[in-house]
Amino acid sequence: MGKPSPQPARRGPGRLPIGSPKLDRERIVACGLELARSIPLQDLSIVRVAHELKVTPALIHYHVEGREVLTSAIVKRFMREMVEAWPAPSGEWQADLKAVARTMYRQFLAYPGMSAFFAVRNRFDVFTSALEKDDERALFEFLDLYFGAFRAAGLDAERTASYAIVLLQFIHSSAHHTSSRHWPVEQKRLRAHLDRLEHKGFANIGFLRDSYLRVTGDDAFDAGLRLIVDGLAAEPRNT
Repeated sequence: MGKPSPQPARRGPGRLPIGSPKLDRERIVACGLELARSIPLQDLSIVRVAHELKVTPALIHYHVEGREVLTSAIVKRFMREMVEAWPAPSGEWQADLKAVARTMYRQFLAYPGMSAFFAVRNRFDVFTSALEKDDERALFEFLDLYFGAFRAAGLDAERTASYAIVLLQFIHSSAHHTSSRHWPVEQKRLRAHLDRLEHKGFANIGFLRDSYLRVTGDDAFDAGLRLIVDGLAAEPRNT
C-alpha cells in the first residue's frame, strides 16, 4: 500500500477578492451596536449586519469569526461607551451613586437591544469570557468603577456586594421595561378595567388609579433608585 497523501496545511483567510468593499472589524462592530438600538442583540445575525453594510455575509466572516464573536465584540464596545460616559465623582457617595445609576440606565435606554440581551442572557457569562481572554479592558474598568461607587458608601464587603447586585438588576429591568413600553402610563386599555373594579367596591384601586396610570418608566426608576440608596444609607456603619 502506498503512503497516504499529505493533507494540505490549513490556510488563513487569505486575501480579499479584488474589488471588495473597504471594511474592517471596527466598522462591523460599530454597525452591530447601532443596530442594537432597534434589534435585540440575541436576534442580530451576521446576515443582518451584512445587509446593513451592503456587503456579503462572507465578507463579514472574513473579519469576524462567527456570530458569538460578533455578539461579544458588540457587548464590549457597548461597555466601552459606558465607561467613557462615566460621571466624575463629586466626593459625596449618595449623589455619585445616583449619577452612576442614571448614566447606566440612559446607556441601556439608548440601546434597547442591549437591554433585551441582558434580560435573557446570563450577564456573568459575558464577563467570565472576557476575563478568560483578558481582551477588553473596558469590561474590567466598568466593574472596578461600579464597585468603587458602592465602596465609597463605607459598608463592609458582604453588604456592599448585595446592594451592588440589587442595583444592577434594577437598572437592567427598568431599562428593559421602559424600552418595551411596559409601564402603566402606556397601558390605555387598563383604565376602563380599573374603572369597573372601583365601581365593584375595590376602593383602594379607586384611590390609586389615576396616579398609578400616570407612572412612567423614569418615574419608577427614580422611585426605585431612592429606595435603594436610602436603604444603603440606613445601614449601620462600623464604628
